[in-house]
Amino acid sequence: MAQAVLSPLALALADTAAWLAPRVSDPAAAEVFLRDLVATSLAAGPLRDLLTALDTPGGYNRRLRQHMERAGLTGDLRAGLDDLAGRAPPR
Repeated sequence: MAQAVLSPLALALADTAAWLAPRVSDPAAAEVFLRDLVATSLAAGPLRDLLTALDTPGGYNRRLRQHMERAGLTGDLRAGLDDLAGRAPPR
């Protein structure tokens, strides 16, 4: 069930690439940049270490993460996973 997190993460990245594209000189490179950024960051080591490294006071990563947490991201994610865990997979 935990693998279900991939689709929401891919959607968040696709939405971010669409937001970024008109703001850069090479719109086609926006998605490539984000995919490379995320892939290399995730492959570098444990997630908690990455979160610590990205938790710069006043930094973009921290500010957006805090905004998303206030908006309910963490609770909604866990509720969705709990919902999946309580249901039998479709046949």
